[in-house]
Amino acid sequence: MSKTLDEYRDMTEEYVEAKRVLQGISDITASVARCLTTEPYRMTFSGSGMDLPLDPDFAGKPLVCASEQWPTTQMMSEAVTRLYRAEQSLRAAYEKLSPGEKHLVEPPPASK
Repeated sequence: MSKTLDEYRDMTEEYVEAKRVLQGISDITASVARCLTTEPYRMTFSGSGMDLPLDPDFAGKPLVCASEQWPTTQMMSEAVTRLYRAEQSLRAAYEKLSPGEKHLVEPPPASK
């Protein structure tokens, strides 16, 4: 296997991992947004001084958003930057492949 093909596969793994990290942040924030939109009285913010729903009988089982799980702006920024850099590296690695090698791999995803 060629060095350029190995490099492309390594960059593909880094890109997939960067997407996974960003998806995890997205999943956490999306679940809180859904709850705040559809069932706000179930929302509980752990560690904020208001750890219980306003009325447990009315609200039902709470959805807990623990402060240690919530992504910081730094975490979100780092995740986006990591994904951007991984995508750029993946594209650069793909461009280094020979035409024959490009037929052996999936091309990089289209930018959105």
